[in-house]
Amino acid sequence: MTRIRCLITAVTVIGLGACGAASPTGPQKLGQELVGTWSENTSVPGAFLIFSAVVSDTTVTGAGTYSVDGGTAGNLALTGVINGSEIQLQLAQDNGTTYHLNARLASPNELDGSLFTTSDPVPVTFSRLLRE
Repeated sequence: MTRIRCLITAVTVIGLGACGAASPTGPQKLGQELVGTWSENTSVPGAFLIFSAVVSDTTVTGAGTYSVDGGTAGNLALTGVINGSEIQLQLAQDNGTTYHLNARLASPNELDGSLFTTSDPVPVTFSRLLRE
């Protein structure tokens, strides 16, 4: 009887360990869900902000493009971190402006947050264009 109980315990422990390794939680799971290409939802004609995010552990990197009202357009570099359920990104445009985005995944395909340079955050929503 003891031998069977030991065998069942060993199989259970191995099974739980395998499940834990295959199912990340917390910031790592959020990181997996963030990976992809995102586009800001805007009603300003000609304006856009699009970025692709890559995540390693809780570090976010990537690149994107932007166009602002008035015709200025260019590229941007994306850096940031995942801190708990919060995504904190810096979007450094090639014109010298750096925006900060503090956001959360509202759904698998929607990122909601605030975008700002130094103050006065503006509410923004990004929609997923591509899951990579």
